[in-house]
Amino acid sequence: MVKLTDIFITPARPSQADLSTLETLCEAVEHSKRVNPSMRSYLVLTMSPTNPQITEIADAKEFAADYPTLALAQQIICDRKAYRDCLSNGYGVSEYTNEKASEEIINLVGEIYGF
Repeated sequence: MVKLTDIFITPARPSQADLSTLETLCEAVEHSKRVNPSMRSYLVLTMSPTNPQITEIADAKEFAADYPTLALAQQIICDRKAYRDCLSNGYGVSEYTNEKASEEIINLVGEIYGF
């Protein structure tokens, strides 16, 4: 079954377990693009470490480069407690008190939608 969408966003942790699914995912995206050639597809690295000494983000970017079907979003979404807290308190992240988390989401939306 093919479902149509204009924008396809895939969140993935910068881990081998998540990234190992990209080949199969790209096949499904390419199939959907035959039906809707204007569909845009993105890979968004989420739950990424905030510690700059951990190389998972760089490693994931290098790995994702082999799958150009999914455009790698420039905005990285980090693993922040604020995402869990805002959900349990009934807020969206842009309504919550963590500026870094709010900025990540606002920047991602701007990147994807062009504003």
